[in-house]
Amino acid sequence: MDLKTIWEMSVMKHLAILFVCVGLLGVPSESLAKGTRISDFERYKSSDKTVSLTEYKLLMGRLLGAYEGIGWVNALNDQEGRPQIFCPPPDFVISMDHLRGMLDEEIRVHTFSTKPYPQDMPMEAVVMFAAITHYPCE
Repeated sequence: MDLKTIWEMSVMKHLAILFVCVGLLGVPSESLAKGTRISDFERYKSSDKTVSLTEYKLLMGRLLGAYEGIGWVNALNDQEGRPQIFCPPPDFVISMDHLRGMLDEEIRVHTFSTKPYPQDMPMEAVVMFAAITHYPCE
């Protein structure tokens, strides 16, 4: 798949994300200001059912962005003949719930470590490890 096709497939989703992010610029977020850590994810994920706009949703928006960024690196690697980092199904579109499940499992199983990940580990790294674990390249 070339970069133009990938871009065309996701432009509407990215525009929607952009509008949400622009709307959230004025919302203070302690976890986003100091960085996203496993402890932030664990603390805020339980509030997603009780409040319409929570730090959990801001946090998940940031983590979805990290996943999308890894996807763009994959597209560039593919275009330039380099190995991809992870290989999701061709028409796969990640959802917040799906990513949350991937992250919960990665934190629980800690695929890339013999011991549990530290609570101050960056969640963006966990996103990458979860993507590699769930969608390995053959």
